[in-house]
Amino acid sequence: MGKLSRFLVLALVALFPSSILAADYTLRFAHDGAPDSVYAQTYRKFGELANKYTNGKVKVKLFENAVLGGDREVTESTQRGDLQMGGCGTSNLGIFWPSATAFDLPFVVDPAKKRVLYDALNNGELGKYLNDQLGKVGLMALVYADTAPRNYVTNKRPIPDLKSLKGIKMRTTASPVDNATAETLKMNPAPMGFEEVYTALQQGTIDGELLSFADYLSLRRGDVVHYALPTQHSFTSMFGVINKKYFDSLPPDVQAGLKKAAVEACAWGQQLVDQIEQEGREEGKKNKLTVYPFPAEERAAFIEAVQPVYDKYVPTLDPKFFELLKATQK
Repeated sequence: MGKLSRFLVLALVALFPSSILAADYTLRFAHDGAPDSVYAQTYRKFGELANKYTNGKVKVKLFENAVLGGDREVTESTQRGDLQMGGCGTSNLGIFWPSATAFDLPFVVDPAKKRVLYDALNNGELGKYLNDQLGKVGLMALVYADTAPRNYVTNKRPIPDLKSLKGIKMRTTASPVDNATAETLKMNPAPMGFEEVYTALQQGTIDGELLSFADYLSLRRGDVVHYALPTQHSFTSMFGVINKKYFDSLPPDVQAGLKKAAVEACAWGQQLVDQIEQEGREEGKKNKLTVYPFPAEERAAFIEAVQPVYDKYVPTLDPKFFELLKATQK
């Protein structure tokens, strides 16, 4: 190679290092989120920041929209090491570590205190203890992607209050707590995969689902959802989990870069969620979505009604983990 050619190569590398030099580590990261969902955008932000904070050593290759399976499938693939990372919602994390079902308890997280929760997950004893336990099943929670709190919504049947939920066929997740909550409130739970819900609502196979206003917007539910009771009782966070053995094999500087990227992406995602949630409410107004009031006395009635769910599941949880989780909500 002549002097001029070598000079041009060096100049291009200096100007465009990430495009000229291959990354040392490629993280194949699969999840079920639609590309414009808030958590899919958070995961993409993590990928950008991971490349930045590892000086180009890491490339995150995303597989979105459940192309490699839903939460359970991609998390199992991550456990096996077929994938480096997978997206798992807290509503399904209990499949892998049963005490994670604590996140599913109705009203366990106050939306006004979610920042305290995420700080405890990213930087505090809660996150450390969680990962100590997940490590026993080969996983580590790395990226915490916020989602908006979910409400009960229906397509044909008005739901102005607690009593009106009786008999509704409500889509639920695989979480036993999620299903127990629906049963306790006299609904008929219908567990199904996220990717099946739109068609089920369209065809009348189910009457409603748990849905945030942010997802109402991003999932384009305007034509199949017509009534909403804004309980905000259901907290779901999307965890980007990484194979623990793989993470431990990475050099310390790469680990630090990934953690920094994850924390920053988490904060970025929380702001995005708040913005999209408000946009979803505005979209609902345009579509004449009926949103019923949910005053303090109605909230109190709901909390009292779901107490049997706490009585059943809290004794089954890791007590230290549950206390650490509750401490973020004081």
